[in-house]
Amino acid sequence: MQRKALNQPFEQPRMNLTIHVKKIVSPVLYYSGIIHLLKRLQGYPGIILGYHRVLPSDSKDISFIQPGMYVTTETFEKHMAFIAQNYKIMRLMDVVNAPSPKNACIVTFDDGWADNYIYALPIIKRYGIPATIFLTTNMVGKSEWPWPDRLSYYIQSVPESEFIRSWTTIIQETGLKYQHESYRYRDRIGFKENIIDFAKSLETHTLIALMENVDKIMTNQKRDLMKMRSWLTWDEVQEMKKSDITFGSHSHNHHILNRIPLNQAQEEVETSRRILSDKTGSVATMFCYPNGGFNDEIVRIVSNAGYRIAVTTKPGSINGSSSFLTLNRNMLHDDITSTIPMLMSVLANKIPFF
Repeated sequence: MQRKALNQPFEQPRMNLTIHVKKIVSPVLYYSGIIHLLKRLQGYPGIILGYHRVLPSDSKDISFIQPGMYVTTETFEKHMAFIAQNYKIMRLMDVVNAPSPKNACIVTFDDGWADNYIYALPIIKRYGIPATIFLTTNMVGKSEWPWPDRLSYYIQSVPESEFIRSWTTIIQETGLKYQHESYRYRDRIGFKENIIDFAKSLETHTLIALMENVDKIMTNQKRDLMKMRSWLTWDEVQEMKKSDITFGSHSHNHHILNRIPLNQAQEEVETSRRILSDKTGSVATMFCYPNGGFNDEIVRIVSNAGYRIAVTTKPGSINGSSSFLTLNRNMLHDDITSTIPMLMSVLANKIPFF
């Protein structure tokens, strides 16, 4: 594919071919009974669902955040109505006493976004579904946005040629090796995903320095973004507790724990547990690895800190998890689960291509 010229505008994003095929194939799998047969052959295993954001389809945020970060309120309501009718709903901590739950479903959210309170809470209350939200404790009540969202917003908010020139200058000044592969993408979604994937490959200290430079150049855009509310407040956390919402830790700063020094990872895990326990009035016993990043040493740190349950981003069933501190979890977003057949094809966990 030829490299995209700097002055050539992005095309409107087209539906990913893979997603288009899934929309066609999933109803066949679902309505033919194949998915039900797979569930029966697997013994109707328990599952954990993982969400990030729940947003109205006309939300401005959807115009710039990554597709893997949200479901629409319409999709979320479909999910909750379906699982309420077809699964035994469990609380996450109940897994300790029921390690092999049959046909059970647990709902979780990552990060602690304000829309969990504004849009998700009314829906889960309507269906009587308990849920666990994993909070990044240093973000609660603040206006700061995570670096992937800042990058996405900057790319969306300025002419692509302007961003590419700024990005290229920063890369050169920081001495990083970057092959400009993102320039070959025709639409902003592919462009953003490539830029973010590159940034994720960097060491944490390098990424922080890179984003400091990007933020300086995009000062006006950052100021505009900061006006948009992002995180839950501690008052909302307290209110949500009254509606059968429990809270776990997602670290203090959302650093990927297996990519920072062990002493820093330990501080992230312990600090977040201390703050969460103090702010909620309940001892924090549940943890979620940021970005799904962990190894044996990180699991040991989490265990030693006093957590009893920890979830990953590895898809699969509760029964198939290796331990209570590495529970499988199925991460859901709108483009791959906007219909019930698509959702169930993903949750089957045994269907190639899904």
